[in-house]
Amino acid sequence: MKTIFTQSIAAICLLFISYSIKAQDEPVLTLVTSLNPGNATHLIFQPSGDLDISYWSKDLIEIQIYIDDKHFNRQQLKALVPIGFYKIESELEGTTLRVFMPNQGREVTINGKTTNNSLKFRMKMPHNIILEYAKTVINTDSKTF
Repeated sequence: MKTIFTQSIAAICLLFISYSIKAQDEPVLTLVTSLNPGNATHLIFQPSGDLDISYWSKDLIEIQIYIDDKHFNRQQLKALVPIGFYKIESELEGTTLRVFMPNQGREVTINGKTTNNSLKFRMKMPHNIILEYAKTVINTDSKTF
C-alpha cells in the first residue's frame, strides 16, 4: 500500500514538472486570422519571422501568430491588437495574393521597454496555392488537417 502511494505521488510530481516546463515554452500571446484567397494560385507571404506551413482541404487560409516577448505580459501585448499593431492584411492582384503586416516594422515602447517584434507564424492553406516566402526558415508539413 505504501509503495502505491509513493508511486502515485511521484507520478503526480512528474506530471506537474512536465506541465510547468511546457507552460514556460508557450508564447505570451497567440492570434488567429483567416483569409479568403479568392482565385489566387500564388501567395506571397511578406511578414518576417519563422513560418510553419501545412496544407488542408479547406478553401480558407488560416494564419496563427505567436507573439513571444518576455518583456511584456499578455495584457500589455493584447492592448496592441485593437490599434492594428499585429494586423495582417492582404491584397489580391490577379491570381497573386500578397499577405503583409503594415505595422510590423514599427517600434512600440511600453513603460520604457521596446517590443522585439519577434513573431512565429503557422499557416494552413489550400493545396492548390504556391507559396513564396524568403524571409527566414519555412517548415513544411504536407499533412492534411
